Amino acid sequence: EPLLCHAKNFSSRGVALPTDFLSAVEAVLESLETWLEVRTFLVGERQTIADISLAFYLQAFYRLTPFGEALSKKFKNVWRLYNTVMQQPKTLRFGGPWGNIRHTPKGKRRKETRAKG
Repeated sequence: EPLLCHAKNFSSRGVALPTDFLSAVEAVLESLETWLEVRTFLVGERQTIADISLAFYLQAFYRLTPFGEALSKKFKNVWRLYNTVMQQPKTLRFGGPWGNIRHTPKGKRRKETRAKG
C-alpha cells in the first residue's frame, strides 16, 4: 500500500503514524535524491508521465503530512524535480498555480476567483 495512503489515513484521524513510517519515506526519497543528482527528469531528457505522477504524489505528500516541508529541504533534488514539473506551462494549465510551499505563509490561502455567470 502506498505510503501516502498511510499518512492521509492516520493524520486525518489524529492518530500517530507508525514509528517506521518516516524512515521508510526517507529511504525512498534518498534513492530518488541519488538518482536525480545528475538528471533533471526520472527518464530521458524530457518530462514524462513518470515525472508527472511522482510530482503529483509529492504534491499531496508535501501538503498533507506534518514533515513535508522538512523533507523538501533535506532532499533538494527531489524538490527540484517537483518544482520543475509543477511549473511547466501544461501543468499550470491543467492544475492551476500550485505555488511553493516554503513561501506560502501559514494560515494564508490564495484567493480564488470565480467566473461570473
